[in-house]
Amino acid sequence: MPKLEVLEWYPNKVLHQLNTSKQTFKKSKVLNNLHIYLQKAFDAGLIARQELVSMLPPLFLDIHSEDIVLDMCAAPGSKTSQLL
Repeated sequence: MPKLEVLEWYPNKVLHQLNTSKQTFKKSKVLNNLHIYLQKAFDAGLIARQELVSMLPPLFLDIHSEDIVLDMCAAPGSKTSQLL
C-alpha cells in the first residue's frame, strides 16, 4: 500500500506526496476510490496537483505582498497560484 508523505522541506508542511503508479491505483479499489475523490476535489478547485520541480521557483523568488509579478508562462497557472 502506498504511503502518504508530508514533504518537510515545504513551508508550513502543507505539501503531501503519494508515490504510486497509475496501475496501482487501477488495481486497488480503495486507491481507485481515492483517485476519484482527488479528481473531484481538483475539479472543484479544492486541491492542486503540481510537479515538485514546479514548486521550487515560487519558493526561491522570495515574493512579498508589495511586489508585482508578471508570469509570462501562466498555463495552467500553478506557480502563480502558489505565489498567491
